[in-house]
Amino acid sequence: MNEFLAQPFYGNTILQWLIAAGIAGGSVLVGKTVYRLTSGVIRNATRKTETEVDDFIVDTIGEPVVVVVTVFGFWIAVQTLSLPASVDAFLWVATEAAIVLSVTWALARVWDA
Repeated sequence: MNEFLAQPFYGNTILQWLIAAGIAGGSVLVGKTVYRLTSGVIRNATRKTETEVDDFIVDTIGEPVVVVVTVFGFWIAVQTLSLPASVDAFLWVATEAAIVLSVTWALARVWDA
């Protein structure tokens, strides 16, 4: 089994790819957990308060925060791999773009609310 996991595949061992996939999958689970917390537990707790600011914040920026958490997890997964500089640069730009789009989405939701 160790021999199989040590085989190189696109510049990384199969074990390294599995670790990266595990981190990426874990980030999706963390993102879903954050979503369930913000849409369930935290939203119910904020509805019980007298102020409406906390309700507004949870309702408008919950989903964009989940995207940022998931994208950050994918970035961490990619960093565990040895990739060519051009691929690494491309993935960094893609990560930045996803974060910018998420922030823009959150701001648009605040603006529309």
